[in-house]
Amino acid sequence: VLKSPLTDLVIVNALYFKGLWTTPFKKEKKHTFTINKKKKKYVDFMVRDNYYWFFQNKIFKCVSIPYRGYNFSMVIIIPNEHTGLSKVDSALNGQSLRKWLNRITNSDILRANREMMIESYRSKNINIELHLPKFKLKSKFLLKGILKQLGMKDAFAENLSDFGNITEDIKPIYIKNIIHESSIKVDKTGTVAKAKTFSRLIMSPPPSYKEPKKIVLWVDHPFLFFVLDNRSRVILFMGRVLDPTVG
Repeated sequence: VLKSPLTDLVIVNALYFKGLWTTPFKKEKKHTFTINKKKKKYVDFMVRDNYYWFFQNKIFKCVSIPYRGYNFSMVIIIPNEHTGLSKVDSALNGQSLRKWLNRITNSDILRANREMMIESYRSKNINIELHLPKFKLKSKFLLKGILKQLGMKDAFAENLSDFGNITEDIKPIYIKNIIHESSIKVDKTGTVAKAKTFSRLIMSPPPSYKEPKKIVLWVDHPFLFFVLDNRSRVILFMGRVLDPTVG
């Protein structure tokens, strides 16, 4: 696409993220991952016993895995049922997602110094034995049709587009297509993710601390993930893992 003689201009937006877990996963084991009612696979799981921000409701469990420095985290939403991702999808919208993500972190932690941060982080979280599969995903989307459905039509029309502030050429230019490519790799040390596109909420004070019982959480069926900037609340990367061995 980029080498086409018909292409006059290429605009590229790129985003790269590399995060190391605050504490690397140390153990690994093989375990079944339920892809659907008829298909299961043995995949590599990483195991770590630690304290995590966690909550659950009637349809899913949500856990936040912090990266070194605590400014970023990976939030995992795992349905309570092995085939319950469709229920999560039905409940998912901009408002509900914002509500879920803001339940999973506490901005007070980010304003504390490192020593206080670690103590606060331990004392207000749930002790979880987390079993997370390694996964590596790649995706590619053509966005022209989607953007036109959202109302961005003139930019793709040769006779209607107006990019006069970009070029002084007499011949008008228009967008032929917009291609979005992304990839992510999650292993026991952390996460590497990249994407490119061609073309404060204040929480209620936490309750008094009481040592909870340890939860064993298996992320062993299709789930959603979000790489989140805890300071700005911006989602850097998001996706779903239907099969951790694909990609």
